[in-house]
Amino acid sequence: MDDNNVNKQTTEQTATPVAPQPESSHTGSKTTDSNEILYSVLSYIGFLSLIVLYVIKPKTELALFHAKQGANLFIIDLIVAFGGGVIKGVLNSMHVPVFGSVIGLVSTAIWILNIIGLIYAAQGKKYELPVISQIKIIK
Repeated sequence: MDDNNVNKQTTEQTATPVAPQPESSHTGSKTTDSNEILYSVLSYIGFLSLIVLYVIKPKTELALFHAKQGANLFIIDLIVAFGGGVIKGVLNSMHVPVFGSVIGLVSTAIWILNIIGLIYAAQGKKYELPVISQIKIIK
């Protein structure tokens, strides 16, 4: 019996404890967060905002917010581009070329707002863009 106890003690002393393994950083919620941010970022890339809003139909509040804001920005950009182009053509035919510069400035401002929205979307934050947040074509 003494030999049995000695073997048991030796086995217990030589056994090395196993360190607990860290939990996997890839969880189901991480995937959802990644998709939420992806949909939010895609919302500021032209017509993709409409695809995110009407085809993908995001379920999260953040992605839906950016999809609506991006779609509104895209529609306003289309109105400025086409409407401004028509008005510019009419005014140019009347030898009033100043309006083209105004359309250029507005288009540049819309481009900058797209970049700002994209940055906030990539950070996972809501930010109502100036002027655009007050013009809600898609609510």
